[in-house]
Amino acid sequence: MSGDRLKGFFKKYIVDALSHMALGLFCSLILGLIIGQIAKIPGLDFLQFISDALSATSPLVGACIGLAIAHGLECAPLVIISSAVTGALGYEFGGPVGAYVSVIIASKIGMLVSKKTPVDIILTPLVTTLVGGLIAKYCCSSVYDFMIYLGSLVNEATKLNPFLMGITVSVLVGCALTLPISSAAICIMLGIDGLAAGAATVGCCAQMIGFAVISYRDNGIGGFVSQGLGTSMLQIGNIVKKPIIWLAPTLTAAILGPLSTMVFKMTNNYLGAGMGTSGLVGPLATFASMTQAGATPGLLITKIAILHFIAPAIIALFIHFLMRKNTGNPVFNRDFTKNPPYPFQSSWEFYSAVRDYVDYIHIKDCKQVNNGTGTEYQYPGEGDGDVRRVLKDAFERGYDGGISIEPHLALVFHDSDNENHDEKMMRTYLEYGRRIEKLVAEIKQEIGK
Repeated sequence: MSGDRLKGFFKKYIVDALSHMALGLFCSLILGLIIGQIAKIPGLDFLQFISDALSATSPLVGACIGLAIAHGLECAPLVIISSAVTGALGYEFGGPVGAYVSVIIASKIGMLVSKKTPVDIILTPLVTTLVGGLIAKYCCSSVYDFMIYLGSLVNEATKLNPFLMGITVSVLVGCALTLPISSAAICIMLGIDGLAAGAATVGCCAQMIGFAVISYRDNGIGGFVSQGLGTSMLQIGNIVKKPIIWLAPTLTAAILGPLSTMVFKMTNNYLGAGMGTSGLVGPLATFASMTQAGATPGLLITKIAILHFIAPAIIALFIHFLMRKNTGNPVFNRDFTKNPPYPFQSSWEFYSAVRDYVDYIHIKDCKQVNNGTGTEYQYPGEGDGDVRRVLKDAFERGYDGGISIEPHLALVFHDSDNENHDEKMMRTYLEYGRRIEKLVAEIKQEIGK
């Protein structure tokens, strides 16, 4: 199989299928959990029958998984409808992973015969259902047992080494949530439970709340809510362009994982492990799981608030702040790491060390005069600040952020004793702006952008 075909296969049957499987799980099993918690509110117990119908033993869960996967694979209508049956059968014999396997195979075979004969309305659902049923009965139980075995290894390893596994589970599941695959589906198929599920939940919260707070300045309240209560997957395009932005939420997950397993001893079940704060499922599942185990509701709510919301926000924002902190103006400062007489710092050397962290470019340029004892400010690209070289490299690396100017030619803003006429300042700024526009255009033309 060629590289392109392998990528296409992985995207369709792993990434897309798992993502749509998560939709099916959310509309059935996870929704049942939420309604079950709502039904515990006095006066709303009449809703309990819906939660019971969507319980972990209900074939409706498998049917929803089947419909969601087949729809995500863009199957023909008869194959999609038949996949509700194959999903239910797969779920009966092999749980969520059984539904996944049986629907993937049965829908593929069903599409081979779909719309190929005059009796399509009979043949297509017949073939799809027969194949899915046989796969479900004779293959899915062993696959399910294997996945549960892997999950049990993770669960037991977390009990034996809560520090290392707390970090590992929190980071990996959190990253899976942000990637275009389903952390929820993975946790449910593996049966992640107990301390491991608690760490997984914290890792997902770190990604969602972390991205929500560090991007608030750019995305506003809409982006904050979409990421904090929806999904951090919205950031995947930005991560591809600039992977470094993933560092703050991921380090936050690494910090909170062992705190969850060793200090707060948070647990959860497989339903909420991979959901984070999406629809508040992670916190709700944590509350349901731990109160059933005897936790005090009031104290538990405090723990959930700290680990799922407050700590992720504060830690991610702090790490992000350290990454964005003011780096000064290197070309105007001495480099004391070199030998005396200390030379001025190299803008290019400094930029090369921090370019992966650059979110914004602020330009002023100068030449060193009087044997390096003074500075003479210049138009952009005419001084010793390596302006052209820095901008060219930034554009080649895909930089598309803002650029501001600080001419210093008519007025040095940090020197209150140096005053000039307003018109001179205006002319200088306009000319400086025109020159930076021309420089940017020349560089982009040179690199073909």
